Amino acid sequence: MPTLLPEDQIFKDPSFEGTTADCIYEKLKSIEGFGGLASKFEGLGTEFDVKLKIGQTQNNTVNAETRYKGVGQPIEITFNQGKMNRSAIQVGRTIVHEMVHAEMYRAINAANPTEVELDFRETFNAYVMMYRGSGDQQHNAMANEWVTEMGSILSDVHQQLDPARSNSFKNLFYPNGIPDHFYESLAWEGLEGTLAWNLMQNITAPSTMVSPKDVIAQDLRNAEAGLKNCN
Repeated sequence: MPTLLPEDQIFKDPSFEGTTADCIYEKLKSIEGFGGLASKFEGLGTEFDVKLKIGQTQNNTVNAETRYKGVGQPIEITFNQGKMNRSAIQVGRTIVHEMVHAEMYRAINAANPTEVELDFRETFNAYVMMYRGSGDQQHNAMANEWVTEMGSILSDVHQQLDPARSNSFKNLFYPNGIPDHFYESLAWEGLEGTLAWNLMQNITAPSTMVSPKDVIAQDLRNAEAGLKNCN
């Protein structure tokens, strides 16, 4: 049974309830940027529901999948049960990424779109035309429009995941303070192959500097060693 109030429309499958992912999701809801995403699906009068579950994904190599199942059906986010033992900040990144997918499905399929949603549809249609048949329209939109915001959300939630031990990660990898690029690097995960990603990967750096692709690779390796706790 859902743990939220009846008027709320983000439902937690029993497979999700009480897990570390559930704890991370609840922490994320206190973050302004993510709370704004979640609010589009909560409360009386919202048109779409979201269902959160942990299970087998159609593609067993991905961290999660978000599916729009049609009018009257919840947008279903399935987190790959084989990928849930990653660090808490990595799981948090996946939750944010998939909620952005859900928001895109909501904006595209709203029966009575607002001016903001109409603007998004116009922008998104450009991605559809540019990447017709590739299946990457949403990821290209996310790469161009959401990386900075996703990074900001992850930055805000990171210390909340395990306050008692959060400094150990910083002291190990970023003793001068965790830089913003760490969180933006996390946001790029899952957006490989997009036009923005490919352009960035082609940027070279002088021998005395580190290229953007190498910064991202190192940040992602550091994230793998991050704390798995959520308290």
